[in-house]
Amino acid sequence: MGRTGEEDAKPEDQPVGDDQQLRWEVGCSDAHRRQSAGVRRYIPTTLNRIRVMTAKPYAFVLAGTGSGCGKTTVTLGLLRVLQQRGLRVQPYKVGPDYLDTGWHTAVCGVTSRNLDSFMLPTPTLNALFNEQMQQADVAVIEGVMGLYDGYGTDPAYCSTAAMAKQLGCPVILLVDGKAVSTSIAATVMGFQHFDPSLNIAGVIVNRVNSAAHFALLKTAIEQYCALPVLGHVPSVEGISLPERHLGLVTARESFVTAQPWRDFAATLEQTLDIDRLLALSPLSALPQGAWPALPAADAGRGLRLALADDEAFNFYYPDNILLLERCGVEIVRFSPLHDA
Repeated sequence: MGRTGEEDAKPEDQPVGDDQQLRWEVGCSDAHRRQSAGVRRYIPTTLNRIRVMTAKPYAFVLAGTGSGCGKTTVTLGLLRVLQQRGLRVQPYKVGPDYLDTGWHTAVCGVTSRNLDSFMLPTPTLNALFNEQMQQADVAVIEGVMGLYDGYGTDPAYCSTAAMAKQLGCPVILLVDGKAVSTSIAATVMGFQHFDPSLNIAGVIVNRVNSAAHFALLKTAIEQYCALPVLGHVPSVEGISLPERHLGLVTARESFVTAQPWRDFAATLEQTLDIDRLLALSPLSALPQGAWPALPAADAGRGLRLALADDEAFNFYYPDNILLLERCGVEIVRFSPLHDA
C-alpha cells in the first residue's frame, strides 16, 4: 500500500466517489485514488467546530459477539457516515486481517491499519496509533472475531477487549437481533459480566426486522443491562460483502460502487444515534508509546525495492512499507499478473 498520502491532502478534502467505480488501481497512492474518485469540501457542522476547538480526537472499538455478526459491514457504513459529517476518519482492524482493512480502504479512501499485538510490542503499537491519529478526527476500530477471542483461551492477549484496554477506547458491542427478543439482554449481560473492568459503552443491534422489533430489543437491553442502545441496523440491499471459503473476497478483486455505501450511510444516520456514539467516544488521552531504535533517514538511500502489488499480491502491513520509504528506499510497484 505504501505511503498513505494523507499528509498530502488538505484536511478539508475527503474522497467522495460519486458514481465512479472505486476500484483499487495497482501502484496508486491514496492521494491518487482521491483524485480519481473526486473530492468534496467539508460541510462545517457544529460537531466539527467543537472538534476543532477541543483538538481531541474520538475513538471507539466496534466489537462483536463473534465472527459473522456484521462487524465489517457496519464499520464500513460508520466510516462513510462520519466522513459525510466532515470528520477525518482513520480505520483500524484488530489483528492481522488483511481482507477487512482492504475493504475499509476501498470504501473510505484512507489506508486502514492493523493493530496486531502479537507482532508488535505495546509501546511500538501505541506509538504508531498516536502518529496516525495526528491526522484524524476519529478512529473506527473494527474488532476481530468475538470481543474476548484472543490467543488460545486468554482474553487478555491479542483479543479485541485487550486492545480496547490498551488504547483506552470504549467498546460498542454489536449484537445480532435476528429471531430473538428479551433473550438478547442475556447475551449482552454475559459480555458485561465476563470482564466488568472493560468499558462497554453502548450497544448496536444488527439485523432488526422492524421498528416494533427494535423497540422490544432496546427496552430489554436497557432495562436489564443498563447500557445505552445506540440504534439498530436494518437489512439493506446492495451492501453484502462477497465471501468464499477463507473469508471475504478481497476488495482488490471487486468493484466497490460508491452509491450503495452512500445510501447505507444515509440509512445509518436515521437508525443510529451518531451524536451519542461520538459523545461516548472522546479519546481523552493517547496511550503511552515509545519508538524502538529506527534506521537513519538516509539508511536506504539509493536502494530500489520491487514490490508485487496487484489482486494476488497485496497482503502487506503499510507501516512496514512506509518505514522503508522514510529510510530513503525507493518502492517500485509491479504486478506479476499484469506486467508479464
